[in-house]
Amino acid sequence: MREAGLDFSANPPLTNPEFCGVHMPYLQDNTGASGLSGWESVNLQMHVPREVRYERGVFMVAGQSKGAMLLILLAHCPRYFPAVIFVDDNSANVEDVYAALNDRGIEITVFRYGEEDMAVEAFNEEQKEQAAQQLEELQSVIRSVFAAPSP
Repeated sequence: MREAGLDFSANPPLTNPEFCGVHMPYLQDNTGASGLSGWESVNLQMHVPREVRYERGVFMVAGQSKGAMLLILLAHCPRYFPAVIFVDDNSANVEDVYAALNDRGIEITVFRYGEEDMAVEAFNEEQKEQAAQQLEELQSVIRSVFAAPSP
């Protein structure tokens, strides 16, 4: 982000002190304490929580509903935000955030960033080829280890 000239640490959304750093974003049996309604918990399919990290204006929530996590972040900010702009390279995340905040009545503008799509696709294809080669090598070793002995 620094290379792109983005520095959220200069004026990050302030949160309650306990929200900063690494922590569990909610209790599975009490998502209401994190700022979500019961309906939102069901609708956003809240599963077993994973650790999140909020630091210098950046909220890292890998593998969890981005919409739910953004609502939780906003619930821990003493300041009210009348509108939110969200940018992500994953269309599912963009849709998730839009639905969650729009359902809450928060003005939301979302953008799907696609500048790196070709690089990501090439990387993913390279990984697939590498994995296929490694699988073939593993199968060859397994065949040689478990081959029937010659009479």
